[in-house]
Amino acid sequence: MIKGMHFGLFISAAIVLALTPGPGIFYVLDRTLHGGRREGVLSAFGMLVGGAVHALGAALGLSVILITSSIAFEIVRYA
Repeated sequence: MIKGMHFGLFISAAIVLALTPGPGIFYVLDRTLHGGRREGVLSAFGMLVGGAVHALGAALGLSVILITSSIAFEIVRYA
């Protein structure tokens, strides 16, 4: 069980990381500034689709590994 102090630190770190712009934001900003609003929207949509495909592939890959390996499942469950 996470203690109150540790949970507060975790939430604080998660908020800071969520608010920190990453390379995707800078890419969309660059495309918007150089190509206009349409380019920015298309770039943001492309980042969304790419992220969704990446997350789905990671989830399916992890599922396959966990189904085929009981040791891997136990490691993930323990973590």
